[in-house]
Amino acid sequence: MEISDIEKAKEVLLDVGYYRLGFYWFPFEKSCPTHQRRNHEFNTGANFNDAVKLYYFDYALRNILQKYITRIEVNFRTYLVYTISNIFENYLDVVRCVRNTCAHGGLLYDIALYPLIRRGPANVTGNERKRLYGALKVVGYLLKQVSENRAADYEKEVEELINKYATTPAIKSVLHQSSGFPI
Repeated sequence: MEISDIEKAKEVLLDVGYYRLGFYWFPFEKSCPTHQRRNHEFNTGANFNDAVKLYYFDYALRNILQKYITRIEVNFRTYLVYTISNIFENYLDVVRCVRNTCAHGGLLYDIALYPLIRRGPANVTGNERKRLYGALKVVGYLLKQVSENRAADYEKEVEELINKYATTPAIKSVLHQSSGFPI
């Protein structure tokens, strides 16, 4: 793995931690996407800064999601008690999974959704049903039920974040392959 600034890398490792940052350089290892038998050999051109950028993407996205998921939960908790259907129950399970991942500092870019997202009004199809992109569509749909304005803000913030980090080819590839973003 290429490290262009050793002192900055030391600072990042002290701030983020070697173990935690290791989850973010995994996509740049030769053994990716297999999580077993990792040999920690990196692809040619793997760059420490790309792993750090992926970490900060995940961190920023967790913050955005926590802010908007809280609004969804507060607004829908009472409403859904009276109108629970299989779809909304499933959507709440997806939101709970994403919220827990955010709250516990988990990896969002490679989230394993449980259960799979059911077909419904959020228009989640195919592989989106098990990836971050599908979960973001569910959050957007539910947020739109709370407030059109908040939903527009959410969509704008997520789009800006994706566009910011997708300028790095390695990150763009990870977001497409692991997260399911259509970029």
